[in-house]
Amino acid sequence: MKHPFQKALLPALIGSIFALSACGGGSSEPTANKTLTTGVITGFGSVYVNGCKYETDSASIDADDNPSASQDDLAIGMVVTVSGSTSTDANGQCIGTADRIIYDNEVEGPVAAGSLQTTTDPVTGLPSEVTVMILGQTVRMNADTRFESESDTAYGLGDVAEGDILEVSGLMDDSGAIVATMVELQDHKMQQAQHEYELKGKVAALDTTTMTFEINGMPVDYTNARFDDMSMNDLMNGYYVEVKGELNASGDTLVATKIEAEDNGMEKGEHYDSELEGVISNYDPDNRTFTLQGVTVDASNVQEIKPAGLVLGDGLRVEVEGKLVVADDGTARLIAREIKRKGEKIKIQATVTAIDTSRELDPSADLVTLGVFGKAITVRVNEQTELKYGMLPSVGDFVEVEAFDDGSGVINAYELKPEDMDDAELKGPVDSYDLDNMTITLFGISFDISMAYMSMDHMIPPPADFWSAIDGQGYAKLVDEYPADGVIDKVEVEVESEDHD
Repeated sequence: MKHPFQKALLPALIGSIFALSACGGGSSEPTANKTLTTGVITGFGSVYVNGCKYETDSASIDADDNPSASQDDLAIGMVVTVSGSTSTDANGQCIGTADRIIYDNEVEGPVAAGSLQTTTDPVTGLPSEVTVMILGQTVRMNADTRFESESDTAYGLGDVAEGDILEVSGLMDDSGAIVATMVELQDHKMQQAQHEYELKGKVAALDTTTMTFEINGMPVDYTNARFDDMSMNDLMNGYYVEVKGELNASGDTLVATKIEAEDNGMEKGEHYDSELEGVISNYDPDNRTFTLQGVTVDASNVQEIKPAGLVLGDGLRVEVEGKLVVADDGTARLIAREIKRKGEKIKIQATVTAIDTSRELDPSADLVTLGVFGKAITVRVNEQTELKYGMLPSVGDFVEVEAFDDGSGVINAYELKPEDMDDAELKGPVDSYDLDNMTITLFGISFDISMAYMSMDHMIPPPADFWSAIDGQGYAKLVDEYPADGVIDKVEVEVESEDHD
């Protein structure tokens, strides 16, 4: 069911990925709002971004310098910008109409020699995080990163090697590293004699005599570059550009063939209902301000933080909803109304109990129901879902599902594969918990954890520390150890890793 993955897309979404859409509160009457949305694609059947389902029938899709791209050129895990309008339906869910969708990778180039660093999980011994350098940029990949390859061959976290040419979509963290949400191996490009790479960022150390500048420390030679949407005279320190070019013989300078001004999609003097997803940096606890993807966020009057115990600080990945105010000089400030923890993908290991391929309930997807600790959880499976052997499993199969919640309770499977019978597991965002009745609620479903022991970073913690971590992290994993009997044996939370995708 998976489309062959297209070469990842365009330069037109300024590297400091400005703003996102938001839907208004719980009104039963749809009220359209002008929106500008940036976030990670979490599902298809239209396009799901930041909890909103965008109809794309009349949208122009700009993909990798191709303004005539289609929805088939998009994939789960890509960071996109959507301009259009949104409203709230009678059920309180966000629905939108996209006028334009833009995708732009953060960097494309070879994994530098000597830069590969791998962290392994202490229990499984498998890679849990891989850090590399690509064109001078630090790229961090983890178990939540979506991997693809141009040839559609298998490629994952444990396969990353020095010299691999990777195209990366992701979010900038507080240290300036790219936390990858989507990585595509350019294995077709690796077979070519010459390679054109891509890098975007702010111009620094501009030298008009030698015709060089730097982007995040990477030297760029623009002697023979052509310019698009700008001229050579427009170059100045702080100007945001995308550079395409080839590495010089020593591999330490990007020789530009094309330099393009990046478009952030914002109009000066406009206000947008907006959501912005990213990693907090420059947090000021006194003024309650921080930076998210290059945008200043004012959280001094935030009305709601989810989960309630979430402590703001540098390195935390969040989604901020509020009003984006664009000044006449083009600078933007997001006045926060709601802040919620974002990140980790959903993982389910369970037995298939039902399959609905009629598409009567959802015209864009098949629905697979899983029996999880005696409860039923349904996931969407569509053209973007990677299926082992290219077909749906059968009722009674034990499967592993990796998915994203689109923000409105819809679980979009991006990988579904049969597995040998093992522990039954459910990992996802915690809605609430009740210590008196010893229950925990995920996806609106309450689970009995009265027989479970608590684990934090693979150790048994003091109860107060554990529940404090649940409040702060917002994600938990429930486990019914093999052979599963429907009783939850363990509730686990991990707090060592700051970034999840």
